[in-house]
Amino acid sequence: MDFFDVLEKKVGVSRKFVHYFLLKGVVEALYYFLPLVIAIFLSPAEFGVFSLSQMIVIVVVTIFITTMHTPFVVCAMQEIKKRGKINNNFTVLVIMFLASALCWLVGIVVFKDIIATFCGLSGRGVMFLSFLFFSLSIKRFFEVLLFGLDKRATSATYTFAVGVINVVIVVLLSVSFGLNMFLIFLSYFVSSVLAIIFVIRKIDRKVIFPLNFDVKQFRETLRWVKWQVFGLLAIYMIDWGDNIVLRLYVSMEEIGVYNTAYQLFKGIAGITLVLNMYFLPYLSKHIGDKK
Repeated sequence: MDFFDVLEKKVGVSRKFVHYFLLKGVVEALYYFLPLVIAIFLSPAEFGVFSLSQMIVIVVVTIFITTMHTPFVVCAMQEIKKRGKINNNFTVLVIMFLASALCWLVGIVVFKDIIATFCGLSGRGVMFLSFLFFSLSIKRFFEVLLFGLDKRATSATYTFAVGVINVVIVVLLSVSFGLNMFLIFLSYFVSSVLAIIFVIRKIDRKVIFPLNFDVKQFRETLRWVKWQVFGLLAIYMIDWGDNIVLRLYVSMEEIGVYNTAYQLFKGIAGITLVLNMYFLPYLSKHIGDKK
């Protein structure tokens, strides 16, 4: 009897859950370790610029895509149970992804000077920031989609691949050319796109296509999302809100040092979400099942 058999038979913990928990733990650690790798090759002031740039990007991704995680998974589980497909919900997810892209592109044009001043970027640097935005958007899009297809391990594998590829690219660039903001933003984008190769075959296109806009489903999802926005923006402010205050009173060097240390807290906090994420598809699939 191996370790997993003992857990399963004596403690009642599923082998699949242990495998997922260990993989996801490594994934979260790797994802939050990446900025620490970047910090090694940047000055404190440059890392401060990078941290504030992340802050701007993450708020848009949180509002439009991260908020879709719970409603998409719950509604997708119910839809596939009824119809054998999730194309109605997938259409809503695509719409939200496109809406986030449009919002971002309009925002960096209208508020370019404000973003540049806050983050310490040049006007050209703000445009390059789009690579980081689309990187995080694509990453979250596929994580949400794979959970909606009840492919939790595949979702973790995708995130793991993104992290590994990104670390490799950052190290190679730093050794070969030296790092700057453009190369960092580009490395995030390239890693999110390349990692799709590892999971694309796991996605059954017959289940998510053809796209079909269902008004009732769209309204139902938005009803969920508007409440998700409040909760996730509260978490966002806990994670990033202190940077707004710091930007007013301290130097960019001090912001960089602060965010380097704070990465450790973010990594630990991220692992606490594993339980919720793992059981959400199962619970959603069995809503109404009293047993």
